[in-house]
Amino acid sequence: MTAELNLETQKHLANTFKYAETRLRQISLEEKELQLKEIERLRRVAQQRSGGHRCGKKEKKAERMEKLKRMISRAVGLDMNVAETVLTEMRAQEEFLQFCEVFARLTQGSGFHHTSKDETLSTYVENLRKLFSMNADTLSTLDVVQYYASKEGSAPVDWAKRWYEKALLLPLQSTPEYQRLLEIQQREQVSLQAKAESAEPSDALAGQAELEVARVKVQKVVNIVEKMFMDPRDKRLESWHEKRLRYLAHMQMERQIKRVRENAKLFEGVELTPEAEQCRELYKQILERRAALSEAAATAGNNTTDGAQAVVAGDSRADDHEQKLFNVYDDAEATALFEKIRAITKQVIRQRRIESAAAAKARSLRRIIRSLKGGEQSLAEELHALQQQRRERITQRLLGIVENDVKTEMEWLENMEEAERPPLLPIPEGMSYVSAADVQAWQDIRKDCERKAGNPFERRKRIFQPELLGQTWRVPDRPLLFWGTGVSAVQQALRHAAEDAERKRRGVPIAPPYPCPENPWGWRLAKDVLDED
Repeated sequence: MTAELNLETQKHLANTFKYAETRLRQISLEEKELQLKEIERLRRVAQQRSGGHRCGKKEKKAERMEKLKRMISRAVGLDMNVAETVLTEMRAQEEFLQFCEVFARLTQGSGFHHTSKDETLSTYVENLRKLFSMNADTLSTLDVVQYYASKEGSAPVDWAKRWYEKALLLPLQSTPEYQRLLEIQQREQVSLQAKAESAEPSDALAGQAELEVARVKVQKVVNIVEKMFMDPRDKRLESWHEKRLRYLAHMQMERQIKRVRENAKLFEGVELTPEAEQCRELYKQILERRAALSEAAATAGNNTTDGAQAVVAGDSRADDHEQKLFNVYDDAEATALFEKIRAITKQVIRQRRIESAAAAKARSLRRIIRSLKGGEQSLAEELHALQQQRRERITQRLLGIVENDVKTEMEWLENMEEAERPPLLPIPEGMSYVSAADVQAWQDIRKDCERKAGNPFERRKRIFQPELLGQTWRVPDRPLLFWGTGVSAVQQALRHAAEDAERKRRGVPIAPPYPCPENPWGWRLAKDVLDED
């Protein structure tokens, strides 16, 4: 009873599993067909896009500004008005950098070079890292910085520090996190000063040391510039505010990179103009004036007393500091020469901008006239057409690759449907089919073995027991059809098995012939090869 129950359970599980496999393969084929339809749709869309014309209008300047302000508001957390102020100040910084670029080209004959090989931005990033490295000593060596510092009556290093502070902290000082940070620092400083004032004279030294420690701590917190170019995996970049500052710094750096590249293209060839020759002559006079002033300062230093010389020799850092504080533009003659160079530089910048705008308008006008007249295309339009054709070829090639993959997988699924046949009937090895004569011969052998088993005096041989894959196989009592079964017959049998499994699932009676030990899959054949009538 248990053996029969196990047999029926195994049959039911086998049929269910086979139905599930068939259904899964069918669903996979349906998905692949849907993918083929989607690929065809994408191919039609690509063809329509390549055949049509782009008629999208350019966004207006006000809309672009509003979009940029919204992006900064979401990324940095600034108000719209504050973001507009930040953009204005950043544009002023870009104009300052542009002036430095053109000034270097006109006076020294070399500036920021842009070539076709500079596409990796590594050189630009490195230059801007040096520019925003918070090294005021390096920035103070520029003639432009020295001129503005002399005009304001301060040291070039101090002017450079203030420019760095304004350039880097301006987008950050309006954020609520930075305001709270400053409030906390101010409260700490006030409390420490009050504690130092109320302390006894014996504790004054300890209070001064504590105040110095607090000042160093505050300086480390305020100096956020060093965190802007850290490795993203650095442990010091843990808070969300610091990550936001880093993101803002990189966004500003990318904007500066873009502007510097545009300036390099806009002011290319400026160093070869007559204005550049005039600026080089004026700059040469500035250098001569600087050398004369340096020589005069050195002569005045040599005429000092021996005691003063000993003090200066004993403190070399003070000498270096005095050398750094030397500014040639404190002299009226050097300032006048720089004013001339500054006027020429601004005139060149204005002229180049006008020429660039006029050239852009002329290009757009020529393009419109050419499109109306139907004449020959310009080199830029031909290049655009070639790029468009290249994009279309790449798109078609990628779609073809995806389509081939889908078709290959569909073919593999269809082949697996034929390969995953039901388990073969238990036929002994070396036999292709079991005929009626074989069944009769096996029956005679079995009866003869049973007869000899009843005679205890007759020598008995081992009972004929066929095996299949090491398992005992029951000798059939009737012919089993297997010879001549091809692919189509197996497919038909599998289809019948799937239909029977579906009927079982729905509770519908199975049509004869029913599965039995002689026909475990319930194969329905049109005609048996053993039927002779």
